[in-house]
Amino acid sequence: MKIGFLLGAGVSLPFAPTTSSLTERLLRGDDVHRHSDGTYFLSKEKYPALDNQESIDRIRSLLDFLKEHADRFFGQRKVRDRRAHYEDLYYSVTQLADAIDDFENPAINELLEKAGRLFIMPPLSRGPAFQSEDLFDETRRYMKGIISHSLTALQPDQDHLRQIVHAAQDRSFSRVEIFTLNHDLLVERTLENAGIQFSNGFVNCSDDLDSWDRASFARSRIKVRLTKLHGSVDWYPMRFSPQGPSVVCIPTNGDPDHARGPNGRFAELLPDRPVMLVGTFNKMMEYTMGIYADLFCAFRTALWSLDSVIVSGYSFSDKGVNASLVEWTRQNRERRLLIIAPHASDYAQTARGAIRHLFSDCGAQIEKKNEKFKDVDWNQIRAWHRIRR
Repeated sequence: MKIGFLLGAGVSLPFAPTTSSLTERLLRGDDVHRHSDGTYFLSKEKYPALDNQESIDRIRSLLDFLKEHADRFFGQRKVRDRRAHYEDLYYSVTQLADAIDDFENPAINELLEKAGRLFIMPPLSRGPAFQSEDLFDETRRYMKGIISHSLTALQPDQDHLRQIVHAAQDRSFSRVEIFTLNHDLLVERTLENAGIQFSNGFVNCSDDLDSWDRASFARSRIKVRLTKLHGSVDWYPMRFSPQGPSVVCIPTNGDPDHARGPNGRFAELLPDRPVMLVGTFNKMMEYTMGIYADLFCAFRTALWSLDSVIVSGYSFSDKGVNASLVEWTRQNRERRLLIIAPHASDYAQTARGAIRHLFSDCGAQIEKKNEKFKDVDWNQIRAWHRIRR
């Protein structure tokens, strides 16, 4: 037997900050510093040599401007209880950055011109020189830095995600596929604490680094496979030689700044880090490029090998993932979804249109449990899987 888990941000609570608290932290900018290498980090200590407060204030002003714009949009659309969060803001910043030279987008030209007048044209007296479109890239680095620092140190307790531990330990299952949309390390740490071996697509390439290897991940015969569709706080883009390709790595020495590659030399740490997919509809484009294309392909390939999938902590807001789930469910009437969430029954009204139609058309294939993931007994899940087979 095989079983799959699709996990979203809800399963990381109460360990992880909420979406709203992360949004507030980004807007406030408290205790944020910009390192000389262009990365942002959180610390209550003062770093006079790294004082870029004027730059940070401009980024915060841009985010305030975009949030006001987005909140007004949701208000006009009369979306129930909908306020813009950091994923919406990241998507907005990405659209502005892309519209400058990568993707022609006449629809947002007025917003781009207004943002330029307010935040790009006025010169800064000090700090990084981004009196141009670089401000948008700087803003995305600011957001990634705060998000990753807010998630890196999270540690699970003994009962957190125990269902995936039970599945991994259950000899009835020959394969356990874990798909997660989270950037944190709670799944990995839960499995490691339980002594469970798993494959995540990274293989050892030096004493200091593991690197992404799509072929190895596809061939893996390890029972438990972890697919992190949106990247991770411990994934770093690196280059092993000046003209070499970018490689996504996990520093096993805990020090990405001083990690040696397979050639014995220090690897070059590239600026857009960590490798995390943040935003809303921009994810659809990202699923076609780089490691995210590999991960999305691995997700679809693994999904099609399963007859049952347990979904928890996910509110069905990722259109790419939704499309795959809908296609998978509709293709075979024997396939089953178990949705575990405190308000799972509400998804029939609150989820995106494709999922609402799926609930309506394929209701016999879908079961909902209005409970927290950690409160559902493994024997209930196991019984559901056997009955649904």
